Amino acid sequence: MAAEERTYKTLEDALPDAEVVRRLNLSKRNLSVVPPEIGTFPHLYHLNLSNNQLTELPAFLFTLTKLEEALLQNNQLTHLPAEINHLTHLRELYLGDNQLQALPELNNLQNLEILILRGNPLPQAEIDRAKAALPNAMVSV
Repeated sequence: MAAEERTYKTLEDALPDAEVVRRLNLSKRNLSVVPPEIGTFPHLYHLNLSNNQLTELPAFLFTLTKLEEALLQNNQLTHLPAEINHLTHLRELYLGDNQLQALPELNNLQNLEILILRGNPLPQAEIDRAKAALPNAMVSV
């Protein structure tokens, strides 16, 4: 299988191929922080960090401008930084089962097709605002 089609499941495997890594799955690793090495994959389009213990998303994640799919469900995220809007190619954003109580403006995410928010203590006004900002996205609550 070509490196660019492969889903890497460890950073150790991915780092030697940093220039071609497109898919990275670090789910179920009990991560409490996002490994900074992820920021070295310029062509990453699929990132799975689900089922960890993440409480925040670091700034370097928002420099991954080719990212199309971000699976962040089943963590402990309490807020989503406004810099999420830098990820203008994002098509799928899975945020279910976190601790989100508010959302930033999401107006720049016009390519977003799927936004999963279920399992968060979000007020209805926040959900309504997200739906209004993303009229073409399927928003699941």
